[in-house]
Formats: sequence, C-alpha cells, structure tokens
Amino acid sequence: MSPVPASAITIADGEITLDAEMLAPKLGLSADALREAIEQQIPNSRAAVNGGGGHFSIEVTSPAFAGRSMLDSQRLVYGAIAHLMQGDAPLVHAVDSLKTRNALRATSA
Repeated sequence: MSPVPASAITIADGEITLDAEMLAPKLGLSADALREAIEQQIPNSRAAVNGGGGHFSIEVTSPAFAGRSMLDSQRLVYGAIAHLMQGDAPLVHAVDSLKTRNALRATSA
C-alpha cells in the first residue's frame, strides 16, 4: 500500500481527521464496498456496481423485490448503503442510476 498523502490528513485542536474521499482508492473502498454492502443486506441479491469518485451506477437483482413497488425496492438498496452516504466526507456522493430487478427463484426438475 502506498503512503497516505499529506493533503488527506488534517490536524486541528489535537484531533486527526482523514479525508475519506481521498483515501477511498487506497483503502479499496469503492464499487466493491457498495456491492458487498448491498449483497450482505438484501437477501439472495446480486449487485453490479460501476463508477467511482463518489458517483455510482447500481443494478441489483433479488427475489426480495418480489411484490414491491420500484420505490420500495430502491429504498431497500439505499438502506443497505446509507452508512456509506453519511458524514462530512461520504464515500458515496450520488447514485447516478439505480435499477432493481426481481429474480425469480429457479427450481430444479
């Protein structure tokens, strides 16, 4: 891992603050973090996440969306990534595109 750039660190009043946006690529907090958060929180989901720099496009497929409106399905996704959108320097600034799809469970014959 390369060193943390000095511009990512602020020291004031005895407190050290790290700029999460600048450190995100170095720490691997990117599309993978979003995908993992979604897949952990939404049952049997598969997430495809593209983007970076705080702006992402997300497509999630899950049987958890069955019987839900598009808005309710999207709320599930936003709930799964809410922790990545909070704070003074959130890792996710915007979801530019969000698609949810209901996955019918495959049955074996």
